[in-house]
Amino acid sequence: MRMQPNNSTPYHPYMVQSCPDVPDDLWRSPTPQTPIPTLQPPPSSSPSSFMSAPAAQAPKLQLIFETIRDVAKWSFAEFLYYAFRTKDGDGNEVSRTAQHAAIISRFLSGRDHHLPAGIIDLWLKHPDGRPKTRSGLTAEPLYSPTPPYSQIKAARASITSFAVQIVEKQLQKEQRVVLQPSNGLAIGKSSLDLTWEKISSTTTESIMNVLMTHQPLYWHYTLTLATPARRIRNGVVVERKYRPPKIVSLQ
Repeated sequence: MRMQPNNSTPYHPYMVQSCPDVPDDLWRSPTPQTPIPTLQPPPSSSPSSFMSAPAAQAPKLQLIFETIRDVAKWSFAEFLYYAFRTKDGDGNEVSRTAQHAAIISRFLSGRDHHLPAGIIDLWLKHPDGRPKTRSGLTAEPLYSPTPPYSQIKAARASITSFAVQIVEKQLQKEQRVVLQPSNGLAIGKSSLDLTWEKISSTTTESIMNVLMTHQPLYWHYTLTLATPARRIRNGVVVERKYRPPKIVSLQ
């Protein structure tokens, strides 16, 4: 039976109340290649059980973990890897059952009870995701541009470094785009091309418009760093009159 929204379910920022468009037989009728252990799962319950006490989830987790370990003979990491991969080691597409494809699509497209961002947030904040050395220091650096995030083992270090490195890659991409002659910031390599007319036409406003159009991520971070913390005097937000953030961002 398809789960219906339950208005009594506590709100959670990463929880979706409705899960449409997935046939019940694909979601509820597994077709494993090997027998499932004799351990019986607890009776099905309402959607509110997803947010219930941890003790209520223990039998379900036990069933899943024992199936992964004893039936599939996988580690938990192998289960996640094979569940989400779309290509094999040779770059060929992996054939998936209809059930497999439906379940993964349901989750990644944000139509499941918990969103991908919520899972990543749990990994990021989980105490086991930040192992420390005997001296108490974090084993691997956070927010690191090197080494490649795929080589970092711990969850918190790899996730924060992933964020840093994909932002860096996007900033480099934006830079290549904005420096194309057609976008107005590249004047020309030859000094003969440099004239006062060209310099004077490159005003602050036009540069700002070019950056906002072709370097939106760069502009966002630059403007954020140039903007001081808000100050409130007598209940009124103080507006900065000298060195406005937009001007500072261009310097």
